[in-house]
Amino acid sequence: MKRIRLTTTQNPYFDSAWSLYQQAFPEAERRLLETQAMVINHERFHCDVIILDSKVVSILFWWNFDQLRFVEHLATSPAQRGKGLGAQILNQFLAESDIPVILEVEKPEEELQQRRINFYQRLHFQLNTHFHQQPPYQPGGEPLELLLMSYPSSLTEKAVRFFHKECQPIIHFNVLMD
Repeated sequence: MKRIRLTTTQNPYFDSAWSLYQQAFPEAERRLLETQAMVINHERFHCDVIILDSKVVSILFWWNFDQLRFVEHLATSPAQRGKGLGAQILNQFLAESDIPVILEVEKPEEELQQRRINFYQRLHFQLNTHFHQQPPYQPGGEPLELLLMSYPSSLTEKAVRFFHKECQPIIHFNVLMD
């Protein structure tokens, strides 16, 4: 298994990664292709693919900020789900730096959402209760009220404010600039 950072949509692995991204996330939670093409070479953004037997089996899209790392999207191909690959990828990612990590999850209103939260909690992520809205990824979209999870400890109000004020405008630049 090998993790590779893509910096262009022309990379031979990009089409497979994009297909997995589209399958794994609802339209409201993902960028348009043209926006992804603009953000893919941003110095803080990492469009990582996990390769196994020369095939993309997982994606890990994340942002590297001075005070935190934000996991924006993590998905594993349907054929690889339930084999511990997601946990292996995240454990390796967490071991790479002492900088805190945050990610967003849906409120646990259905079993799948609760299972996703449980998955992250098994990896020692903390479920936070601070108010959080994800700005829309696409112009005209609505913000989504989500929960933040953090590693290795719970977030302070100050950390949440930093994420909202300093990080979200960079992550959602195409929508928040309008």
